[in-house]
Amino acid sequence: MPVPNLPVAIRQIELGLIGSSCDGCSHQSAFRQRCEPRTEQNLADHAAMDRFSVEEFRSFWRLFLEWCGLPRQGAVEPVCIGDVCETARFSS
Repeated sequence: MPVPNLPVAIRQIELGLIGSSCDGCSHQSAFRQRCEPRTEQNLADHAAMDRFSVEEFRSFWRLFLEWCGLPRQGAVEPVCIGDVCETARFSS
């Protein structure tokens, strides 16, 4: 199964369709809480999370795959092959 694109994945998180949640917080907050200690970044708002997902997209997708529990085949690494969005291949 290919990795979903960012807008779809974020929407699924917001709807609670994927990912693990924490008591009393949204899925998006739970994902943010998972990312912050691993990246040593303050991802307190949507703009910071968006910046992280663009500037460090390989780390973002690696953490997302670990967190969300989507079924996948094969190794996580490499998370992405290529740097151009239109032609990049993501792990599955």
